Amino acid sequence: MSLAGWLVAALVLAGMAGRLSGGEPAIAECSDCRISSIAFSGFHPVPILGDLWPATAGPDGRLYLAFGDGSGLSDCLPVEGLDWWPPERMSDVPRLSVEEAYGGENEDFCGVFDCSAGRRYPLCPYTRAGVVALKGPLPDLRSCRGVDQCLRSRHLPTGREADGRDVKPSSLLFLRDRLVMHLHEPSARPRRGFLAVSDDRGRNWREIGASPWGRHSPFRVIALLQDARGPGEYVYGYGLRNEIDVDNMHLQEVFLARVPREKVLDYGAWRYFAGLDAGGRPVWTTEQSRARALEGLATMIQGSAMYHRGAGRYLFFSGFTGFAPAGTLGARGRVGIVEAGSLFEAPEPWGPWARVGQFPGGYIGAMIPADDTGTRLWFTAAGNTVSYSLNIGRIDLALRR
Repeated sequence: MSLAGWLVAALVLAGMAGRLSGGEPAIAECSDCRISSIAFSGFHPVPILGDLWPATAGPDGRLYLAFGDGSGLSDCLPVEGLDWWPPERMSDVPRLSVEEAYGGENEDFCGVFDCSAGRRYPLCPYTRAGVVALKGPLPDLRSCRGVDQCLRSRHLPTGREADGRDVKPSSLLFLRDRLVMHLHEPSARPRRGFLAVSDDRGRNWREIGASPWGRHSPFRVIALLQDARGPGEYVYGYGLRNEIDVDNMHLQEVFLARVPREKVLDYGAWRYFAGLDAGGRPVWTTEQSRARALEGLATMIQGSAMYHRGAGRYLFFSGFTGFAPAGTLGARGRVGIVEAGSLFEAPEPWGPWARVGQFPGGYIGAMIPADDTGTRLWFTAAGNTVSYSLNIGRIDLALRR
């Protein structure tokens, strides 16, 4: 189900204690940013199997989240090949133990649900990528009734399990009533990234072909900027080469692109940040080969970006950037050097970027663009150092005035 063991590889390849190999991008630290410090306030588990969990706010008041390698459902055993789904009633679905379904104990499932002897669950479809729509105040998102619960779609982007594609969501964004998603294929170290669009709030999807974000592109994984202030002239996207490089864990450069909002599905309209001119203004180019990495910003894994209205700053979130003492991160119940994530801020989408704090990490997560007018920041997390399901985390921001 998950990329089990990637953190072990990270510990070995990073040489513990966060030692980094030469040539990696540098993270800039900030002493006078708008955010003076951050405090991690724990996780609230939502028992829906899956990982990645990029989020966007829908026009219907729901929170839309994409996930990978799971079910998007609660209290069922995800398996492949259920061509008879959906059933009329869940009571009609066969119930199996974890051992019967998987041939043994499953670490991901048993980290979320009860796997004691004799416990049996109904089967449900496994999917490489899907979307759920949840309602309720953070972090107490409500479950839904029905066979598919809060699930909007599975087997993205085509909706057909038989395609067998290893596709994962990078990010998603509502543009009025249109839901746009960036996906990458295959998982971990993708060969390409591309866009898909839904005009019925996530139920059906259309892949946008002829993507320019291929094998040599630094935009194979794009975090679309979340901004609750309303429609702006441009959509911004933060590009990475990999979701995660399990064979060579290292800090990745982060790149920036933008496109006029009304042309987001036109690959030819995208422009790439090529640095600043002599007057400090951003330079944009049509050529990806001329794109310049953003200074001061780096991540080991897929991240997310948003404008936080309370802080008045652009933020970038990474669930894994290295290691730090547990006591400095607010990692309750842990000691020694542990996995750390990082929060970065900037006054403009292109920077200057600097890190404003660290928190307990070791997972892929994403900021949630909701309840952001004060000093709270909500985010998702799944896998490795937390359970392989949707976890809602909270960070409190201390702001300079």
